[in-house]
Amino acid sequence: MAARLFPVTFCLILLSGKIEVFSEDFVILVIQPQDVRYAWSLDKITLTVEWAIDDLGDRGLFNSLGTNTVFRVLSLDSECSQYRTNLKLTYLYYEQRLRPSVIIGPTDVFTVAEASRLGTHWKVPVITAGGPASTFREDEFQGAPMLTRVGHTDNKLAKAVGSLLSHFNWTRVALVYRDSKSKCHGSTCFFRIKAIKDMLNETKTANITMERTDGPDGQVDLDSAMKDVAEVARVILGLVVANVKIGGVFSEEFVILVIQPQQVSYAWSLDKINSTVDWALDTLRDTGVLGKNNSFKIHTLDSECDNYKTKIKLLDLYYVDFVKPSVVIGPTCPFAVTETSRLASQWLVPVFTAGGTSATLRTASDFQSEYEMLIRMGHTDGKMADAVATFLSDPTVNFTRPEYRLAMVYHSETADIQQRPCVFRMAAIKQRLERLNETTIKVVKDEEYTDRASSDFGAILDEISSVARVVITCTPISDLQEMMRAAKNRGMTDGRFVFIAIDPEFEGMYYGTHLWKTGPVGLWPLNRKNNAKDVSKSYRGRKGDRCIWVGNWNNGTMANTEYAEGPDGVSSVVFTGSPVSKMVIPNNGSILDVRQSLTVLVKINGSANGNGTIFSYDGSGMELRQQDGKGLSARFVRRDGHFLKQVKKDDVLTPDEWNYIGVSYDYRTGIAKLWHDGKEVAGESIGIVDLRTQGDITVGEQFKGRITCLQVYNYAMDDSQIEAAKDACEDRKDEFLDSCDEEELLEAFRSVLAITLRKPATEEFKDFVKKLEDRGVKENHYVTAYHDSMVLFATALNETIAAGANPADLKENGSLILKNMWNRTFQGCSRRPQEKTPDIFDNAIT
Repeated sequence: MAARLFPVTFCLILLSGKIEVFSEDFVILVIQPQDVRYAWSLDKITLTVEWAIDDLGDRGLFNSLGTNTVFRVLSLDSECSQYRTNLKLTYLYYEQRLRPSVIIGPTDVFTVAEASRLGTHWKVPVITAGGPASTFREDEFQGAPMLTRVGHTDNKLAKAVGSLLSHFNWTRVALVYRDSKSKCHGSTCFFRIKAIKDMLNETKTANITMERTDGPDGQVDLDSAMKDVAEVARVILGLVVANVKIGGVFSEEFVILVIQPQQVSYAWSLDKINSTVDWALDTLRDTGVLGKNNSFKIHTLDSECDNYKTKIKLLDLYYVDFVKPSVVIGPTCPFAVTETSRLASQWLVPVFTAGGTSATLRTASDFQSEYEMLIRMGHTDGKMADAVATFLSDPTVNFTRPEYRLAMVYHSETADIQQRPCVFRMAAIKQRLERLNETTIKVVKDEEYTDRASSDFGAILDEISSVARVVITCTPISDLQEMMRAAKNRGMTDGRFVFIAIDPEFEGMYYGTHLWKTGPVGLWPLNRKNNAKDVSKSYRGRKGDRCIWVGNWNNGTMANTEYAEGPDGVSSVVFTGSPVSKMVIPNNGSILDVRQSLTVLVKINGSANGNGTIFSYDGSGMELRQQDGKGLSARFVRRDGHFLKQVKKDDVLTPDEWNYIGVSYDYRTGIAKLWHDGKEVAGESIGIVDLRTQGDITVGEQFKGRITCLQVYNYAMDDSQIEAAKDACEDRKDEFLDSCDEEELLEAFRSVLAITLRKPATEEFKDFVKKLEDRGVKENHYVTAYHDSMVLFATALNETIAAGANPADLKENGSLILKNMWNRTFQGCSRRPQEKTPDIFDNAIT
């Protein structure tokens, strides 16, 4: 069937109009594996395509194209390798200047993805009888609009299964399948079962009561699986089933290419890393490390934290703009690292990254050629997993005993699909534990959740408490707090259980002043009942069995305001839009002076053309405004009155309706953000500063509309915390009365062992941090690693030239420099010698 569909669709493509090509022929490129064992091998499909062309010509279907039209069929062996297909296609297009008019194939899912992404960039149709995975649905896979699938799909299969279950009213389903991969079939069973699971979750046709896949040996224990199935289900769904040298010296300079995302919310954003590299270059010039006769130029590239976009931009930079980097600094986002490293290995360009932490980037034979130019300068998931395994098997704790079985609870979803640190870190731990001799360390519970709102930590811990004693977590800090509250309530913090918390960002998120400050420093419901009263309270310690909470009493005064209906039927305050209609809150210079990190949340209902102050600190301080009805802006001012960057977002507010908005600033990162309905809508890096928040607070001045539920916090909240605070002003009994939440949470965390990175304590490192902050960059381990990357590259370059190497040769072949970077000790920014480690300097891949 697939073979018949190929010529029909092919004909439609040719008749759709003239396509500009590099040659005058219509070039049909067939991409399939040469291996004849496959049903879609290159000889079979090429023969079918040639026969289709002859048949269509005999029937006169090409007459409208003219008698001089030539169809040329070319073939390309995909080797069932995403990486090889990428290399061969880019070489064909950019080096041989051959642009196909249409691509027939490939078939296996991963090479389909690669070919279709390149085809989309080149505006070349890609027709395949493969790529059945549900992730290729048109509404989800936006990276391949030129892709046409003419075969079966996993979605159609899932719908058929759903219809069958509905027809017989089968409601309990067990899934038994093999998850192991084959070279050219990929993870066929995994993708098909995934489509079925997605269908069941979406339609609620049936409940999945058991899921069983293959173990480490690649086999499914069918006997055991069937016994388990008999107890929980009546329906079983089972599925057991050329290196090319390219490039040259494009310029006489040493080109340093910095690849990072432009988006400032990343700790490794382009402005931070570029500034750090530029500073390192200046220092290296001053100290003579760069040499007198060598010229260096920095290029930047916005990775957008996307592997596809990074690859396309790199290809255009190299082949279209003729910029060949001498070294690549970055990227950091994991999938962008893999694409960059693969291309760099062909171009012989060293790549330094503080990312690419995944344990899959190891020195196995499958990976050596793809990542041979990669040097990882930061932590790795493999090293972190080694630390966890070493701790668990240490004889002083002896968690290898049978009763100390492991459970894992981790967050799998992020706003950026390319960033899933907890998934990678937990996978590394599981792989490491599988290699331990102590086979008694077993993971008996593997709980992955997407968001706190849909997760019941209490129920998860109830299940864990009966099967395990050690719980390894990787969650946002707010989720960890909720989990530990639930653990405390269940008596799991009395010493019988151990919680090992993996820091998702490795940036000290589990430490700092914000950890225990769960409540606001000011909360004004702004309704008829409370008027301008502040109802927030602060924890002041314990008295006997009671915990004492004292009101903050940041009460304000209203002027020329009224009351009207608010959201959910609660009243709100009406401001007229004049300078005299406002609320003023005195600031005594203590609790409301949130000079470093802050979050301000409020609900507003503004007029269609409104321009007015929603919230501001007097004396030209920090301010949140409505602009032109639909716009939102925040002004930030340094403590000394110096105005910083403005953060703004147009067309985000809905006039004459209620909008839940906010503004935040994080002193640790220097990032200011705007929020709408619990989601970040804008962000800017304003530097590491103390803010001008010492003045009185004014609310509603020249704002025309209604305002309610104003909240001020002295720390930067994340999206889950902002969402949780949406109903903070609901009229309810005093939740703080006798509450010992703060103290109990602190007590619960005594059962937590947090794993994160250690900061150097040397005076030299403190001086390095100060110089960074003077440049408006907050120190983090990414910034530090990229600074040291530049130092290491420059040092190795200087040594290679001093040993007699021609600089022109080094620009063409960076592997000559790379040899001087491996297996060495060098002085980092902490001025503490960086120790030789196979992970960082012995080809950097573990």
